[in-house]
Parts: sequence; structure tokens; C-alpha cells
Amino acid sequence: MRKFIDARPEIVNWHTFMPNSFLVVSGETATRLAEIFRGFTKNEGRFIVLDTATDRSGWLPRQSWNLMARPRAIWEKEEGE
Repeated sequence: MRKFIDARPEIVNWHTFMPNSFLVVSGETATRLAEIFRGFTKNEGRFIVLDTATDRSGWLPRQSWNLMARPRAIWEKEEGE
């Protein structure tokens, strides 16, 4: 999955924090990303694509929350860097 995500120009950054879970940063819609992932899974895998900008809560590592709060491409520096 990591190689697939790295090869997709639509995905400009990603982070993994749990097995089989990825946060991805993209300018694409959830619908378009689902189409891209469906092609990879060949309709056999299960996944969900959602926009984390709306409402979020839970217990995750700080890096995960930071990426959701300030999604950015891998080449963009965070404030203070």
C-alpha cells in the first residue's frame, strides 16, 4: 500500500498511525480518491475515505492530529521549521 500511495501524484503527503490505516493529503475529492483506491484493491479490499476537516475526535498520536488540522504537502514546511 505504501508503494502505491507513494506512486500516486494525487497524494501529496501521508501518515500511518495504526495497522492498515493511512491519513492522506490530497486536493482530490473523497469520491475521486475512492475510485483510485478501488482500482488498487480491485474491488476486493474494504476502505473508507473521508474529509477530516469537518468533525474529528479520538485518541491518536499528536502527529496525526497535526496533519489533520494542517494538511500540507510533504515538501511544504510546517510553521516554525
